[in-house]
Amino acid sequence: MAAFQNLVRFAVGDRAHYRGLIEAVDGKYKVQRFDGTPFDGVVKTNEEHEVETLLSPIESTPNVIYIGLNYKAHAQESKLPVPTYPPVFTKPADALASPFEKIEIHPDAQPLLDYEGELTVVIGKDAKNVTEEEALDYVLGYTAGNTSDIAGCFGTGNFLLPVHVGGCAGLALGIPVEVYEPSVDSKGVPDADSEAGDLVATAAFPNMPVSFWGQDGNKRYHKAYFAEFDGVWTHGDFVSTHPITKQLFSQGRADGVLNPSGVRFGSSEIYQVIESVFSNEVEDSLCVGQRRPSDNDERVILFLKMKPNAAFLQNSRDE
Repeated sequence: MAAFQNLVRFAVGDRAHYRGLIEAVDGKYKVQRFDGTPFDGVVKTNEEHEVETLLSPIESTPNVIYIGLNYKAHAQESKLPVPTYPPVFTKPADALASPFEKIEIHPDAQPLLDYEGELTVVIGKDAKNVTEEEALDYVLGYTAGNTSDIAGCFGTGNFLLPVHVGGCAGLALGIPVEVYEPSVDSKGVPDADSEAGDLVATAAFPNMPVSFWGQDGNKRYHKAYFAEFDGVWTHGDFVSTHPITKQLFSQGRADGVLNPSGVRFGSSEIYQVIESVFSNEVEDSLCVGQRRPSDNDERVILFLKMKPNAAFLQNSRDE
């Protein structure tokens, strides 16, 4: 699928570039200039450069999908049975980081981290129900990954309970989990079972961080987790619980969920259409929801920045 062997990404000023890696010596990288992107196709040139700082191999992704316990030795060292099918879970798209990028974590939270090296597969195009024989046709390339997870969770497995498709078996012990719907007084309203809403913790839990590391850590910490509902940890995930089994279903990130007329979808679904259908006309886009106090419903607004030689025409709107 890809027309390159070794690819790196780096910045010059405020622009990012893709290059073919020729060699790496003492923290410096000799690269060959490529025109284009690996997703649209790259064209090699004869220009060579030397760079020192690399960026994340890809600028953005709609989702990060993880496969757990897919190595027998890892399951054994974790003292867990080898599953018939490995568990699948996700991380937010903003979990991407550049090589050697500093990730600030408060010292009190560092003992809770579990570091793991990962083989990362970059999927180059949309894929669904792909056969094993066709799988490599969708692979753009491979890179190294490193995860550093807080050793804790809200929903978890439970070997004493039956497993049901589509959700975690139950809630983790010691964490007072609720599903909240926003209210006018910023206190939040608990949702009924099966109703989707914000994943919250209504009281402190054992591995709750105490602050963010760095300048204005307390302020940024409060803004990230306690600004939505007064005195309640808001995790940023959109979830629901099953009315009978009580298992937890993850619906995606709460901060990217739009809900006009009760129809919930993520802005990434809009971006995917823009990038796949209108990439020749649209340079950038922003999809946001708006609901003013006087509005009976939310409306979705799409901002488009057209490319220099493209104009927004009526037929573009119709499409």
